[in-house]
Amino acid sequence: MADKLLLNVRKEFVERVSKAVISGLLDELLAQGVLSLEEVDEVNDRHTVRTDKARCLIDGVRLKGCRASQIFIDSLRNRDGILAEQLGLAAELGSAGMQLVSPNTETSPGPLVDIQGEQWIRQCSVSEYQHIMDTEGNQIYPIHLPRETRTRRALLICNIKFEHLKQRDGAEVDVEGMTKLLEGLGYVVDIHCNLTSQEMVKVMKDFVDLREHRTSDSTFLVFMSHGVRAGLCGTKSRNETTDILSLDTIYEKFNNKHCQALLGKPKVVIIQACRGDTLSWRHPEKGSIFIQNLIQQFRNHACDSDLQEIFRKIQNSFGNFPRQLPSQERTTMLRKFYLFPGH
Repeated sequence: MADKLLLNVRKEFVERVSKAVISGLLDELLAQGVLSLEEVDEVNDRHTVRTDKARCLIDGVRLKGCRASQIFIDSLRNRDGILAEQLGLAAELGSAGMQLVSPNTETSPGPLVDIQGEQWIRQCSVSEYQHIMDTEGNQIYPIHLPRETRTRRALLICNIKFEHLKQRDGAEVDVEGMTKLLEGLGYVVDIHCNLTSQEMVKVMKDFVDLREHRTSDSTFLVFMSHGVRAGLCGTKSRNETTDILSLDTIYEKFNNKHCQALLGKPKVVIIQACRGDTLSWRHPEKGSIFIQNLIQQFRNHACDSDLQEIFRKIQNSFGNFPRQLPSQERTTMLRKFYLFPGH
């Protein structure tokens, strides 16, 4: 029985689950009618410590019986397949939609799990983490807090529908893929779609003011829209001069003066857009080539490569597609930024 399974794994779940996964589970269980809005608010508002949130969540679902517990297990598999496997809640090996790649040596990264077509992230093993820290430790941005008290946040803005420009078919796939990736890296993702340039500025300001940045070690900022040489198109854009969010505005909002809580911490800006004289290829069903390649490289190499090396791999992945070559701009990081998934 599913409720008995949850009872058996309760202790390990409380110890291991991340805040990002708890947040995703609450949204999913609310959407499926397992939890009421009041029950979700109780987990979020009554408890501030991650382990207390996890304990309240799993007990609340378990006591609702077998059906609610099974929905919980299925949601956990989708949100964090590696944790589900560690708890013994993963689907049977060899079943449809599940692929495990076993490590070959002690220092190999952990398994890459494919759940319902979504690629999950290779975890950094303890030995691999220790090797990197021993050899490059003084060159790496530190992870200031343990996983259970860290509060990483990421911002994702995607414009799909426009009043005067063509709809960006397939962009929904990019949003889903980037959200899965960032959540897997431990970030709670703030998602906003179909905004004017002024609305994008307001969203950025609100994001900068989040108190969670004080107990975070980094952030990702993802922008996806039509673009021109000067910047990104808002939903009311007609041409290169109307309703445009300039790239300078993005960098200004997140500089050390305006974003004190992230002072000295890595801030990664990812932009998926045309740049006037360059094209950005996007499939109406699979999403953009750039985002597809980015997700693939991060999920395979975040375990053992720093950010600059991952971006180099992304650029190299376009060797057979020279019509679109991603570029790096305004690189100001003084150290290596490792994400160390699983740590």
